[in-house]
Amino acid sequence: MKQLGNKLLPEIGYIFRSNGILTFTVPVDAEYEEIPINQNNISIVGDYAFVDGKFAIKINDVRPLKARLINKLYSNDDQIAIILNKDKENLAFMNSWRDWFSKIINIIYATN
Repeated sequence: MKQLGNKLLPEIGYIFRSNGILTFTVPVDAEYEEIPINQNNISIVGDYAFVDGKFAIKINDVRPLKARLINKLYSNDDQIAIILNKDKENLAFMNSWRDWFSKIINIIYATN
């Protein structure tokens, strides 16, 4: 888990459960549980990929899939700030998430 500003991000390949809701970010003062995501458990229904029953992503959309996935954790402003501030620790964490999402994307396109 990592803190970014006033929010927490889960470990790579995990998602938070907070107040019965699955989410990729929670406020720093939230009660939560980190639960793993099985990236090999992907089902395609129409234009959506459901990843381990924990989150869904629209496959056929104008925005690139990886950008939409990373935005579940990092806003565009977060990404720019990390890069401009040369925040090596957060950049490495963000890139690890990018790599993890790339694996999911490859599985989605192999399945679809």
